[in-house]
Amino acid sequence: MYMQPSSDEYGGRCWPWQHVCTAGTRLFCQHIRSGIVLSDSDGRAVWTTNKSISISASASASTVEAVLDNTDNFILRSLADSAILWQSFDHPTDTLLPGMNLRLSHKTLPLQHLVSWKGQQDPSPGEFSYGADPSNLLRCFAWNGSRPHRRSPVWTSHLYMGGFNESAIYMALHHAGDEVYMSFGMPAGSFVQLVRLEIDYSGKVNILSWQSNMSAWRALYAEPQHECNTYGYCGPYGYCDNTQIVPVCKCLDGFEPRDAKGWISGSFSQGCRPKEVPRCTHGDSFLAFPGMKVPDKFLRVPSRSFDECTEECRSNCSCVAYAYSKMSNIDIDGDDTRCLLWIGDFIDMENNHQGGENLYVRTKRLQGNMRKIKTIEIVLPVVSSFLILICVGLLWICGFRGRKLLLYF
Repeated sequence: MYMQPSSDEYGGRCWPWQHVCTAGTRLFCQHIRSGIVLSDSDGRAVWTTNKSISISASASASTVEAVLDNTDNFILRSLADSAILWQSFDHPTDTLLPGMNLRLSHKTLPLQHLVSWKGQQDPSPGEFSYGADPSNLLRCFAWNGSRPHRRSPVWTSHLYMGGFNESAIYMALHHAGDEVYMSFGMPAGSFVQLVRLEIDYSGKVNILSWQSNMSAWRALYAEPQHECNTYGYCGPYGYCDNTQIVPVCKCLDGFEPRDAKGWISGSFSQGCRPKEVPRCTHGDSFLAFPGMKVPDKFLRVPSRSFDECTEECRSNCSCVAYAYSKMSNIDIDGDDTRCLLWIGDFIDMENNHQGGENLYVRTKRLQGNMRKIKTIEIVLPVVSSFLILICVGLLWICGFRGRKLLLYF
């Protein structure tokens, strides 16, 4: 498909109706008066519809065929040995389709990101991108330029997208040889037939399903759904509570707003702080916060069981929390465990209706204070009642003795 939505010209494909899924050949495909030329990153022609145009030495027009397979992958392959010379799935744009892989790590090949359009009608590269953080493959980001805009939950086994139907859409992390990649798909028997993931020009990551009865795409999931869901919006130790009708920033139990006036007025960037400075001992316990999107800036400790992960945090006074998961469908460097520790402030947390995981926060001091309060609440009434009974008894004794003395005299 050829299109000219703005002042620039692009090549692309429609998938399935009225949506250009691979304008990412935008950097490789040229439309000219005499035909279409597909060139590599060095500008050398790889394939063309015009036989009069010379192409690279690695292929010739008579030995290369172009195929659009049933997954919408546009492939150029050699007729001699069926070797793939070029395929559109290696050059994603703003859209990820089922069957496509997004390369997150490789020793020699470049990493892959989805890149948004510049505008609703302009497919040139925009400001937003989506992919993994090269320094830590356990989470994906939507970036606004170089700034984090939205962070995905940390990988457990599968990353389910949204709460609409956890069996319908999932993303998975895979490790094959030198490559770690992310896939996007649907399990067998899913009610969703045609689906795609995109990052749009406004920075939203959308999962869209084709509704044939309406001849339109319907959004199954979109993130961020609210300003509260953007990266770090609630500040250190603050979290976005998605269980409310309108998501709102809150502090974890045992914490309070650092700027109370600002918090009331809707300014959450200062976040929260502990109500009391915790005192670290080797006997510290942890309080579980369920359903959490755990914070960013964690340290992964390899090859630990759950109990070992707990002890790893307990024995380190700098460790304020931990989370644990067994990644059943992937291992990283031969390790399928996921023990995460937090040494500094928490940043970018959420609480969700569905999904999420347990975040275990060091809370001995807080729990100790709560136990003291409960003890006082129980003991104080008992002691008070006992003292009242003693006073009543003393008054009765004194009154009785007084009457005896009057009778004697």
